Amino acid sequence: MSGDTEENDQKRDEEFESQVKRLQVPRDALQGFLDRLRGDLKCSFCTTGTYEVAPAPSGGTAGMLSCPVPHIKGLGAWFYSASCSDCGNTQFFLANRARRLMSEPH
Repeated sequence: MSGDTEENDQKRDEEFESQVKRLQVPRDALQGFLDRLRGDLKCSFCTTGTYEVAPAPSGGTAGMLSCPVPHIKGLGAWFYSASCSDCGNTQFFLANRARRLMSEPH
């Protein structure tokens, strides 16, 4: 039984690593994507700043955060975030959807 559990844990870890790798995008690529979508749009809170993509702790790629899905162990929703350069207001973008839209021709 414990061999099955270890094998399942390993499969789950591999799937997790694969998903994280697929969602990692260069920070400047995500910034360019958001800039194309928003045009001249300013911060929705202070109305003066612009949104800048939050970096990953390791740098280079866009930062991601996950929010757990209640009552389902190991399942979460992944987001990219961008914060206002003036006031810090933060917007979240569903990573799977943003990544898919970034892959489409524009």
